[in-house]
Amino acid sequence: MHTPQFQSSVLVDGVTYTYEATFSKRKATEQDVAKHALQYISNKLKDESCPLIHKNRLQEFTQQPSIQLPMYQTVNEGSMLAPQLWSSVLVDSVTYTPEATFSKRKAAEQDVAKHALQCISKKLKDEGCPLIHM
Repeated sequence: MHTPQFQSSVLVDGVTYTYEATFSKRKATEQDVAKHALQYISNKLKDESCPLIHKNRLQEFTQQPSIQLPMYQTVNEGSMLAPQLWSSVLVDSVTYTPEATFSKRKAAEQDVAKHALQCISKKLKDEGCPLIHM
């Protein structure tokens, strides 16, 4: 009698993760591939100093009462074949624009979100007052 062998994949944020191991039970293979995908994503975030969280953190900050959601604007100062993108973000009536340029819009937006969070954190620490305008 042949024992069935299962192998699973999981799709996370547009990326498919597949682990080579096979199991005789479907649930075990699903749990295994999820565990390996989580380990891979966690290691990748550590290696990249967690760049993917800056936009999320800025979004969470602006969900306080009286603060509008961040508004991003990205400009290409290069060409279509060699983009040089930089982004600015408007948060609570203040526009933040870092110096760096990137070849991808997502990286430029993460960079400006990081810059804005650093500036906001410094302002809150230095002034000891909320950023919210009433």
